[in-house]
This record gives sequence, C-alpha cells and structure tokens, in this order.
Amino acid sequence: MVPDHAQNKRGWTPSFDRWLRFDTRTAVLYERAHRDARVRHLRLTIFLGLTVYNLYIISNYLLMPDLITESVLFRLFVATPGTLWVAWVIGRISTFARENLLVGAMLACHALPLVLFWQTGSDLSGYTFGEIALTVVYGNVILTMRFPQATVFTVLALLMACAAVLAKPQIDPAVQMAFFLQISVASLFSLYANYLVEQRRCSEFTSMLTSNQRLERAEKSTQMHAVMSKTDALTGLPNRRHLDEKLQDWFAKDQAVAVLMIDIDHFKLFNDSLGHPAGDDCLRQIAQVFKTLSRADVFCARFGGEEFTVLMRHTTELDAARMAQAIVTGIAGLHIIHPGRHDNIAVVTASTGVAHRPASSEISLKTLLSQADHALYRAKQRGRNGFAIADDTDIPSTTAKRWP
Repeated sequence: MVPDHAQNKRGWTPSFDRWLRFDTRTAVLYERAHRDARVRHLRLTIFLGLTVYNLYIISNYLLMPDLITESVLFRLFVATPGTLWVAWVIGRISTFARENLLVGAMLACHALPLVLFWQTGSDLSGYTFGEIALTVVYGNVILTMRFPQATVFTVLALLMACAAVLAKPQIDPAVQMAFFLQISVASLFSLYANYLVEQRRCSEFTSMLTSNQRLERAEKSTQMHAVMSKTDALTGLPNRRHLDEKLQDWFAKDQAVAVLMIDIDHFKLFNDSLGHPAGDDCLRQIAQVFKTLSRADVFCARFGGEEFTVLMRHTTELDAARMAQAIVTGIAGLHIIHPGRHDNIAVVTASTGVAHRPASSEISLKTLLSQADHALYRAKQRGRNGFAIADDTDIPSTTAKRWP
C-alpha cells in the first residue's frame, strides 16, 4: 500500500471535490484498500437495520391495526428477502452499482411506512411518523451512504414524506407543519452528519496517500543518491568507491576471483591531440564496451582517469583470459581515431593485465591487485593493444601504493 502536495512524476495529486468524490486514480486505490471493509460494514448494518425494521411490526400492530396484515406481508415477504439479496450482491458488483443500489433499497424501505401512514384510518397514525424520520437517519448516519448518494436519498425521501403528509386526508394543518419540521430537521441534521463523516474519510485517505508519496520520493531520493555516490559521472560505470566495496565483498568469500586492470593506450597523447572534450567522449564510448560485458559474475568499473577494472568471480584463468581478449578486441573495434600515436596504430586501443585467484587460495587481495598491475605493465611492454596474465614473477616485494 499509497505516492509538495503529493504530486508525483505523472503530476497526479490525490484529491476530492466538493461532493466528496475522489479523483479517478484515488478512487481506485481507495476501493482496492477498503472494499472488503466497506462490504462487511454494509452487511452488518443491513442486518441490524432489517431486524429493527421488522420489529416495527409491533408498532404498526399497536398504532394502525387496520393495516397490520399489509405491514407484515411487505416487511417479511418483500422487504426481508429483498434486503438479504442486497446484502449478498453488494460484494459482487462494482463500486458505482453498490453505492447506487443502496439508494434504491433505502427508498423502497422508506416508502412502506409512508404508504401505511397515508392509508391508515387509525387515530393514532400520527405517532408512527417517527419511523419515517428514522429511515433517513439510518441511511445517512448508520449505513453511511457516500455523500452524493446520501444527498439524492435525503432529497427524495424528504419529498416523499412531504407528499404523504399533504396527501393524507383529514390531517390538521398545524400537525402537517409539525411533521414537515420534524422530517426536514431529521434530513438536514443526518445529511450534515454524513457530510462530516465522509469529509473526514476523504481527507484522511488523501493525506495518507500524500504521506506515502512523500516517503516513496524520499526513499527513491536516498536510493538515487546512493547510486550516484557509487557511479562515475562521466561514464555511468561503477566508480572507485563501488569497486573497492565489490572487491572486499567478493574476495572475502571462498570463491575463484579474477582481476583485470585495463589502461587506454597513449591516452595522454589523445587528449593532447584532440582536447579533453574529445577524450571524455572517447571514455564514454569505451564504457559502452564494459557495459555490454557486465553481468551477475562480471563487475566493470572505472578505476580513474583512463583506467578501468573488471572483476570476475566463479571463473577460471582461461575465462579471464577470454574476457581480456574480448575487452582488447572490443575497444579496438570501436575504431576511434587516435591521431597522436606514433606506433602505426591509428585507433584507440587498450592493454590489460589479468590476475587470477583460485578458490581456497591464500593469495591476499593486495597481492592479487599488484599482480594485475604488473601484468598490465608487461602488456604495455609487449607493444600494447593486448593482454598479459600474471605469473609468479608478478608477485612484488611490496604491494601497489594506490590500493588500500
């Protein structure tokens, strides 16, 4: 579950309008998060309301005995099965259909006491008017219809009640006015209570989404800074810091590891001939070769300047040699013109030194790195544009100063 007022990259801001209707995306998220709880609430409330609704048979028997048969038949054999069907179906239909079905069901239940009030000839019928007001309160406050639906229901229920009062024969005008006042106040108060509940619901959910979005952006920003701190800005490859971490991690495990040190041949002459902007562009092109070689067990990084490093794990010396050859061939294959060379090679090339540590070997990390450095030096001595593999002669008496 979710995300500056919560405006994400797509410009979406969780919101709701004056009728307390969410924007489309927020509405989808709300329904996804609260659908089950909403259905449970409605079903529980419907069962409670149906029980009370049928208990009013007792009130009808005492106050309007002339229509008790009609009351019992409608409540038990029309309203009850219809209400149970509504309770069943609301969990199987869309949000729009569910909320509007509630309006229809409430208006149908509201109609019965109105019809009984209008048709009865009992002198005590006026005392049954309280049930009419209670249906409005139940729908708006207990059932908690969504505010747009609650508004429609309240207006129609009020009009139906007023029509029943006006149509009832032989009712004193003063009593009519009292009934109008009762149903109007009940409608107004219950609708206002519904509005407050719905406004709080909408505000809390949009605030939660806003907070989640801010948190997500903060996490993404933290991740981005972490990635940037380990990424070389020029080439997009992992930088020296990331390389050192990967070296420590892979070397600490009992696994075969190979280190390849790569240096671009005569790169200073390239910069002197074409300028540093061209040199930067050259490094970016070369970085693409390393990016194509990177995979789970191959880690390519820019060491600094014109030097690159490739780490390999779970590998053999032969595989490391093949990787070195692929690097040398790939860089030369870019055909980047190098006008500053004086060795009859007109393109940018690279030299590579390879050092391999078998699994369970006692070779230290510094020793392995120094071996790769010395192998690179031998590759340079051989004429560049090639690679050399470390052997026993490449174990120095002191380790390279540039490695920790």
